Amino acid sequence: MYRDREYEYDVIIVGLGAGGVGAAVELAGSGLKTAVIERSARAGGTMVVSGVSVFESSVSVGAVARLIAGRLMEKGQGRVQRSLPTREGDRFGMSVDCAGSYDSTLRDEGALGPTEVRRFAFDDEAMEREIRALLDSENVTLLLGHTLTDAEVKDRVIRGITVFDGKTAKKLRARLYLDCTGNAALAKLCGCQTTMGQESKSKYNEPSAPLKSTGKINGVTLIFKVSKGGEELLPPPAIADVDISAWENQALFRNDVWFCTFALPNGDMSINMCPTMPGKEYYSMTPTQAYEVCAARVFAFWRYIKGDERFKGYKLKQLFPALGIREEERIVGSFVLTQKDVFTRFEDSPLRDAFVAYSDHMIDTHGCDEPPVKLTHPFGIPYACMLPQEIDNMLVASKGASFSYLAASSCRLSRTVMDMGEAAARACKQAISQGIDLRQVKIGVPFLEGYESIGVNKIS
Repeated sequence: MYRDREYEYDVIIVGLGAGGVGAAVELAGSGLKTAVIERSARAGGTMVVSGVSVFESSVSVGAVARLIAGRLMEKGQGRVQRSLPTREGDRFGMSVDCAGSYDSTLRDEGALGPTEVRRFAFDDEAMEREIRALLDSENVTLLLGHTLTDAEVKDRVIRGITVFDGKTAKKLRARLYLDCTGNAALAKLCGCQTTMGQESKSKYNEPSAPLKSTGKINGVTLIFKVSKGGEELLPPPAIADVDISAWENQALFRNDVWFCTFALPNGDMSINMCPTMPGKEYYSMTPTQAYEVCAARVFAFWRYIKGDERFKGYKLKQLFPALGIREEERIVGSFVLTQKDVFTRFEDSPLRDAFVAYSDHMIDTHGCDEPPVKLTHPFGIPYACMLPQEIDNMLVASKGASFSYLAASSCRLSRTVMDMGEAAARACKQAISQGIDLRQVKIGVPFLEGYESIGVNKIS
């Protein structure tokens, strides 16, 4: 099916967040003609526009994440950090630079001790520069500031898509498509079944699922930076009349807002409220309204915490321009990863030969009254989680892949999603080179990548 038509591109990637970066960098040197569509004017998704400038501690087997981290470390724009012990009564954790290697961040939380966690923190602008440099290739067309508006589907195959740059609509065609958007945007346009929010126990028989779904959705965060230099950022007029008194009384003044901080390479500190807004509340508003409410909460929150001696001398410097949205729509794909799969050690899983990415990050639904569940082992993400049921020439490589609500809260991390994008790109290379369907791609060849605690499968 991949040789009998004329196409402008071999692969079109929609979305240049973590999954799109993993896929695009993998394809950049392949010789396959690739187009990358991104609605933002910037490359990197939430890693850049939302300030999620950290790879959380978690198992990773990806070459792209390692490559980017190495380039950032060489230039002093990426550093390994360790968590500091929390004080009694603290509602936050702090991370500081340490002498650890990149590999030391490829551990489950607490593997280095009962409280220590290793993360890889980076400068958001430096991350974007590295992404752009790695995609500076003759076979990659980067279309930033382009919004996906339509998809043409016939006989289970995407025949083309339409994108709009604010002035002109463009129709593009490719053999294969990768949906790397956080909300499965292309999959939805193609009529794929999607879901969002908490499922009841009857859906997947997950141990932690409630008997009846409450419709809970993972929380949303507006990350901000504080600095020891410059002037204090003042609230903009747009949020002057935003009423956050109920939130202040119910959460802030009761000291009920968890948050974490990261030291950035330039000396600034990044602060991540966990969360700034519950997901269900976010989806009850327009995006603009939600951002304004979150911004008002950030200014109030900073006034509340800056008296702590550990923030002495710091001033509010920047609110990131986009919210960090932890949960959006997910496809119901050829295989749905559930909490039971997350609880299964990768080596014990009957799907071990089909894994393309791994994680051991805790299940964490942020602000949904469900305590985080830490894992004692890595689990695998099967290739079939990226395969929609309805379309034959597309993979979904993002947090919008086929996960349950609980499983998604562990799989959504940037580095895990980047690994999925990289694997999806390898699948495209195999399908095109062998003239086969994406459903016929062979997963195999166990190998070890940088550490001995986990065996991995690689698309051959």
